[in-house]
Amino acid sequence: MSRKSSLPQITATSRAWGFATRCSLSQPLHVYVANKASRRNAWGLKCHVWSHPLPPGSLLQIADGIYVSSPEFAFLQIAGDATRMGLIELGYELCGFHATHCHYGDDSLQMPQPLMDKRRLAVYLDRAKGLYGAGAAVWAQRYVHERTRSPRETKLHMSLSLPRHYGGQAADFLELNAEIPLGKKLQKVAGKPKYEIDLFARDGKTGFEYNGKPYHSGEMRTLEDIRRESILRAKGISIHVVTKPQSENALEIIRLARIAYKAQGRRFRPLTMEHVAKTQRLLNELYRL
Repeated sequence: MSRKSSLPQITATSRAWGFATRCSLSQPLHVYVANKASRRNAWGLKCHVWSHPLPPGSLLQIADGIYVSSPEFAFLQIAGDATRMGLIELGYELCGFHATHCHYGDDSLQMPQPLMDKRRLAVYLDRAKGLYGAGAAVWAQRYVHERTRSPRETKLHMSLSLPRHYGGQAADFLELNAEIPLGKKLQKVAGKPKYEIDLFARDGKTGFEYNGKPYHSGEMRTLEDIRRESILRAKGISIHVVTKPQSENALEIIRLARIAYKAQGRRFRPLTMEHVAKTQRLLNELYRL
């Protein structure tokens, strides 16, 4: 693909400037242009030149003459400068049901559907070989999982699923927000056709629920939790609640991993102080402790 066709009409920097002005952005809008002659910085606008042809699927049109990076291209762009764990977290988010990086405030924005999935990302990165950030992006996408609904779920899952040499517990068999269908009788009691479990070891019928969300507090929510746990128990599923302090403690994470491994009938490698230290370093990075 030629550079010109890679950046259709995006050289119209005046249109981009008008778009940035209408959006009242608090930070400059960064845009790519086809060549140095088209690069004109202005208030609210900062132009860059991408020196290589863009892989198919890099740009999405949002207005006449205005294109934005696709989620896959955004992942590639960030890969060159992000930390390894930060890039994996971003991959979880883009393949999940929440948005933190594009939302201001303490809470993440709930999304009706993911912006991308791992299959699409893998296909895109295969086309992006040799581009800046491609090596880091390919490495990170191996450890990305889909269907997270919050930053805390992402961090908890990463601490359990990442390989041991990165401080994780290699429990990558844990599904995020696994859907549990309910029979007709249980549907009447639950008032819904299915439940979701934050982290679920399907073969072992063991789940982990993070209990740090605001909607888990209050008497009515507690009664709902009790009903939910009773219904899941009737289906042979046990639930282990994980609190905020537990999620940030290496020994607690290792204990949860042991539970998951045992439920799956898998052997958990013997504990060493070096592994505990690696796990705590990972948690410190994830939670900025």
